[in-house]
Amino acid sequence: MKKYTIYFLSVITFFLVLSCKQAVKENLDPIVSESFSADWKFHAGEGVDSLWMNVDYNDTAWQEVLSSKSLKDQNINLDNGFGWYRKRIQMSDVLVNAIKNKGGIMLHLGRLAATDEVYFNGKLVGKTGEFPQDYRGYFDNERNYFVPEEDIDLTGENLIAIKFHDGWNVGGFLQGAALSISTAETKDKLALNVQVADSDYIFMAPSPVQIKVNIDNKNKWAVQGRLMVTLTTDDYQPLKADSMDIEIDGKASISKFFSFDNPNPGFYRYTVQFRRNDTIACEKKFNVGFEPEKINSPLDAKDDFKAFWDNNLKELAKVAPDYKLTLVPQYSKIDYDVYLVEMRSFGNELIRGYYAKPKREGKHPVIVEYMGYGSQPYPPNQWWDGFAYFVLSIRGQALNQPTNRFGTWITYGLDNKDNYYYRGAFLDVVRALDFVCSRPEIDAEKIAVRGGSQGG
Repeated sequence: MKKYTIYFLSVITFFLVLSCKQAVKENLDPIVSESFSADWKFHAGEGVDSLWMNVDYNDTAWQEVLSSKSLKDQNINLDNGFGWYRKRIQMSDVLVNAIKNKGGIMLHLGRLAATDEVYFNGKLVGKTGEFPQDYRGYFDNERNYFVPEEDIDLTGENLIAIKFHDGWNVGGFLQGAALSISTAETKDKLALNVQVADSDYIFMAPSPVQIKVNIDNKNKWAVQGRLMVTLTTDDYQPLKADSMDIEIDGKASISKFFSFDNPNPGFYRYTVQFRRNDTIACEKKFNVGFEPEKINSPLDAKDDFKAFWDNNLKELAKVAPDYKLTLVPQYSKIDYDVYLVEMRSFGNELIRGYYAKPKREGKHPVIVEYMGYGSQPYPPNQWWDGFAYFVLSIRGQALNQPTNRFGTWITYGLDNKDNYYYRGAFLDVVRALDFVCSRPEIDAEKIAVRGGSQGG
């Protein structure tokens, strides 16, 4: 009899647990929002002591600034493109009660430039882009980040800290930015991430193009929807579409694999969406490549294209570079001596760059970096990773901007190929390679180049 009683109780317990699990329904209460003042604390610099995001850090000496106005309009400069904001807030009782039902908040910061990390009570809650030396792209969109209920002080003050970088030395809050907080909706607590099987997004035969889609449901309730993965050519011709209905339990995740076999050499566009009620809850778009060195592109150069550039290279070779190196102590760390390099390029134009010379003996590979359009100067890598570095500022830009005579660069001399700005700028790129090849500590057989935007 005792055995049957235990069995009966176990069955009852199972159904009670199942009932409790199913009892968590989606919260459809109206959104509760609250706006805050434009006052922030500000400090220029990178915050290398790693304390500037902490709640107990003393920021009383920081400047008072407004998010509604650009830093430039407030006569405030960044330090090597970096800056920090800090702000303490306390939420109203109405918002606090709503958070308990919704399970979290959305920080609406307004528009920021260009890359950022956002901390809430010392914990990283959002990031856009990558800081130098891994700088990738320029972002000036609105920043909206989710903060879970467990990271919020519902009875006292909360600290928002923002680290940002903008190579144009303008960044941070863009004009008109204002902080508001709203209760998080179901879609706000869905995190879509895509892992590409090849870390550099370039696949080689015989491997297929393969991705892994992960959806993390931070809601307390289960979420149903449709996962859609589409693949097109670079010019948006459809190749493959996968679609499936899925359900993700509350506080759970789901992962799915997708692959494409034997594509032609080229580049391809992925769009990954999770849809609920025919609306996009979350989305990722990205490109991959397949054996790009085998792409067969038709020749469309003008008849004089090769002769034009061959002659330009001959003209560049006639200009003595007159390399001059000046040590920059503040950038010279344990592993590198960093120099300001000055040299003459096409048309006898003076151009500059930063060179990180390894303090180690031997021949070293080198990475030459070309900067984005209008970027402010920044130093190369300063911690040893096996490479020497050279970051070039082409004519009229970055280190050369104080003596710029080329206007806004891209339109200068546009009506004449012989006088066009980028004729000289492209030859500056070559002169940078001349410089690294002239260095006795560089292995001239191992030169890599990289850059984004203009530098790409």
